[in-house]
Amino acid sequence: MNAFTRITRLACALALAGALPAHVLAQAHDAHAGHGAHAMPPTEAPKPDTTPSATGTQVPKTPIPPITDADRAAAASPGHGHEHGRTVFAFLMVDRLERWNDGAGGEAWGVKGWIGSDEHRLWLRSEGEREGGKLADADLEVLYGRPVARWWDLQAGVRRTFGPGPSRTAAAFGIAGIAPGKFDIEATGYLDGDGRVSARAEAAYTLLLTNRLVLEPRIEANWQARDDRARGLGAGMSSIEGGLRLR
Repeated sequence: MNAFTRITRLACALALAGALPAHVLAQAHDAHAGHGAHAMPPTEAPKPDTTPSATGTQVPKTPIPPITDADRAAAASPGHGHEHGRTVFAFLMVDRLERWNDGAGGEAWGVKGWIGSDEHRLWLRSEGEREGGKLADADLEVLYGRPVARWWDLQAGVRRTFGPGPSRTAAAFGIAGIAPGKFDIEATGYLDGDGRVSARAEAAYTLLLTNRLVLEPRIEANWQARDDRARGLGAGMSSIEGGLRLR
């Protein structure tokens, strides 16, 4: 009787187990297993990467110190603006080269150039005119130039004048450079052996029209301290010339 009862209960249990859904049995098994084991901690979601490579910003490890006057002085270029050591360079510009056939015809020229370094330069300047095959007026200057300020050179040398009347030699002292506004300035004073004082000033401005075309307005003035009858020059402003060149 007891054996029959046990067999009957076992058969009922098997039948009941077969009738229950599988997920119910799995939950019951997990709950039973949890009584003998420690619960696992929940898994945390990964935090976003905030490194400089992920966020696109660079955070310095140490703060950048402010720029001081000593830093600016160390970064500034000494001298007069553009230095190349003692390398020798040369420059030549023909400002004017003309010929005309009106009347007796004539020619005119204006040339300047230098050779040397940024600290020492030998300048050559010449301009003049010929009319009817004869020299009307001309001069030749040989000057030594040395920088005295940023973009400015002090010049000293001699000038020889030719033309109608006696030729004369004069000492020359002047300055040349770039004024504010990018005006090219040349101003020179002269003193000849007879004590005659004269001066010449020239200003030019370069307008870049294209990469190859340059428009250059220019004005030149000559001044005499006293009359020079032998050369036909009066005291004061002896001549003023202006021009507009496309090159």
